[in-house]
Amino acid sequence: MDWMNEIDPARLPIGLRALKTVSTIERPLHPTQVKTFELLQQLFLKSAIGLDTLASITLDEVAAVLPAGEPRTRLVRGLVLMSLMRGEVSTIESATIASWARGLGVDEPGVLNLERLADGHLALLRFDVNRRAFTGQAIAEEREKTGLLGLLRAAASRMGLKEDEATVERFASLEQYPEGTLGRELAEYYHRNHFPMPGRKHALPSVGVVHDLCHVLSGYGVDGDGEVEVVAFTSGFLKRDPLSTVMFIVLQAQLDVQLVAIAGSRAHALDDPKLLERAFKAARRGAQLERDLFDHWDYWPELARPIADVRRDLNVPPAD
Repeated sequence: MDWMNEIDPARLPIGLRALKTVSTIERPLHPTQVKTFELLQQLFLKSAIGLDTLASITLDEVAAVLPAGEPRTRLVRGLVLMSLMRGEVSTIESATIASWARGLGVDEPGVLNLERLADGHLALLRFDVNRRAFTGQAIAEEREKTGLLGLLRAAASRMGLKEDEATVERFASLEQYPEGTLGRELAEYYHRNHFPMPGRKHALPSVGVVHDLCHVLSGYGVDGDGEVEVVAFTSGFLKRDPLSTVMFIVLQAQLDVQLVAIAGSRAHALDDPKLLERAFKAARRGAQLERDLFDHWDYWPELARPIADVRRDLNVPPAD
């Protein structure tokens, strides 16, 4: 969540007052929202302002102090995040956030998706979040590289209709890479977790390899909690529409909205303060990366290199 970093300390209380004001428009803060306030300040904002010291604030007061552009966009994204963390979104709260976004001149797709969630328009919500989050970004980039035919070949492999022999051969070669290289670690990741390599029948398409490499580079597991961590890690380094990937995590783990068939959804998993803290720490790790791995990262030359060197050059910090 790089978009939570580098906030002007002088304007920080204004933003926190706005978050609290909108989040309590109908009811007191949920314990998970309180914990979110604490983690945002501790891990990203480097502040420790008590919630009880934050007085309510009006939209006009915020608009008078907060300059247009990125500062206002960050605030609106924070409003969406805080609303989601309750585990349920009301039409009143989503309408209030939409009103604040309009008043601040912010066009943030997450606001519309919050309204879709509150109104129960889940099909539109799933479609838009998937196309905007890291999943959609990966598909768009793969289509750019291989064309529609390449995506169709990958889909045929996923459905078990036919193996993509060229893809199978290329990824199978990773098993011969020296120990300790990123490529060998990726091959062992597939074997250890009993995942068929890309190109094999029923395998995930090669469009998902960057996600797999995020697991390998970060060390996060493939169970439910590990997937929360690795997607949070991803949200930290994304430069394009990071909020949609944050929404992906929270919808799947907190609001029981299933976005992809291979990942089961859960309700209120993030109410566990330990998992919530792990997710925020993962996002902080991701925010320190030197580049967006979902933005035209050519990982093939990196696969022959020692994984330690790749982590160093990407600036992947050690896990807490």
